[in-house]
Amino acid sequence: MVHYDHALPVGGNRWAVIGGPTSAGSHAISVRNADGSIAWEQVGQYGNSGYMGAVALLPDSGLLEAGVMDGCDYFGPDSRVRRYAPDGTVLWEKFMLFGNWWMAMVAEGSTDHIAIASQDSVHILDMDGNSVGGFDVPSADLENIHWASDSTLFLMTGTDLKRYDLQGNALVSTPIGSDVMDLHWGGQQLFVLADDSVHRFNAGLVPLGSNAMADLDGNSRFVVSDSALYVTTATGLYLLAADGTPTLLFPWPALPNLTTTGCAVRNGVVLQVGNTNISDRNTGIVRTLTMGGVPVQHDPDVEVLLEVDSAWTHYAGTPFYPWNRKADVTGFVVNHGTDTLRSVVLSMWKYVPFLLCDPFTNRIDTAGFALAPGDTISLPFGVVDVALGLTENQVADSTGDICIVALAPDRLADRSPTDNTACTTVDFVMGMEGPKDHVPLSVFPNPASNACTVTGLAALGGPVHVRVLDLAGRTVAERFSDAAGNSLELDVSGLPPGTCILRAEGVIGRAMIKLVIARP
Repeated sequence: MVHYDHALPVGGNRWAVIGGPTSAGSHAISVRNADGSIAWEQVGQYGNSGYMGAVALLPDSGLLEAGVMDGCDYFGPDSRVRRYAPDGTVLWEKFMLFGNWWMAMVAEGSTDHIAIASQDSVHILDMDGNSVGGFDVPSADLENIHWASDSTLFLMTGTDLKRYDLQGNALVSTPIGSDVMDLHWGGQQLFVLADDSVHRFNAGLVPLGSNAMADLDGNSRFVVSDSALYVTTATGLYLLAADGTPTLLFPWPALPNLTTTGCAVRNGVVLQVGNTNISDRNTGIVRTLTMGGVPVQHDPDVEVLLEVDSAWTHYAGTPFYPWNRKADVTGFVVNHGTDTLRSVVLSMWKYVPFLLCDPFTNRIDTAGFALAPGDTISLPFGVVDVALGLTENQVADSTGDICIVALAPDRLADRSPTDNTACTTVDFVMGMEGPKDHVPLSVFPNPASNACTVTGLAALGGPVHVRVLDLAGRTVAERFSDAAGNSLELDVSGLPPGTCILRAEGVIGRAMIKLVIARP
């Protein structure tokens, strides 16, 4: 499960995507090359977005990260500040204790100093991480900071917008309200996203005007490029004129269940980041668009199938939650799209009835393969944990469900995610320390033309229901074996050429294998 928060354009025609790979306790910076591949990543337990931290772009195209310690079931009290070189090297890091550590912020815009803040204090560092000043915020309600010059800062505190010097003196103040989303100093005027408008002020915080703007939400931000200022909203990307007039460039192209959380703009390319939900699994989405809002032409549509070779319950001996469940699981991904599939993430549900600060994950994140339209690939999880920490009452019923889901094929949302999930009900054999013998299901000949023979059925417990499924999941042929039979002949003469899935289900087990129909 991945959640992306925002993006920044960094050096070398790369993009920095900010977010986290799990629901709690882990946060990431992922720097992507122009083709979407990962140049470098940093994953750790210090927040980098939202109320827990921030990441800013520095003049050398490196990154500054400040965040609160995230222990999952506790936060802080320490915060960490890190400076990254453009290649991901950690140049320095500094650990700080804030009196009110719930929020960590960084300010952009100065070439000589760095401003790090919590809700009750501002710390000024030089570019090497040395402390050169700072001050307390008496009201302890700081929500946003932004450089005005090398010697002054704009601060959003409570319902007031203020300008401070670096000694902590408030030079000027103006009321603006509590719903402020972002600040941007353009050198001559300060732009403020607040309520449903773009407000403008001069350096003395004298109002210069405001323009109404629709669809602002908690993810709305100013997006700065070399030549223009933009605003990202829930529905689309806007160009902002010098007088604050917004012009919609394009609405975000639709993807199933997608929520856009941010974007970056550079050289006529927009990097959109957001999150989608597939079968109750959240996953981050990264895609490039033209300045007209046209995405790279791709039509991802996959189906996932599931095979469970064996499933068992074993005694772990821990107090109160002594039982664990495991299974030997294989996922199959079918490419129904019109383009070759080059990456897909398979994730498997795991049941843990108590809080874990570092959630365990059954996950296959593939890259580098090429799955042609209509083809199927086998992706074995192997032996994985299905449930951890069960009580005696919970294992009294030996049956349970195993489910897997395909997330973000080729890092995009699926056009038709209704078949991205596969579930099956299995019997967990009690007290086993390892898997049952693998079911040796086989088909000959394969590819088949008119008929084929399926063997290995006796291990499934007869009688066995044998079905052939097309790549849309429809049953196109089926037969039943007798109770003692280990093999049967299957007539496939009426099936069209192509790839199918042969599924066999008996009294005590089930198995699945790929079947190819070919004509001479």
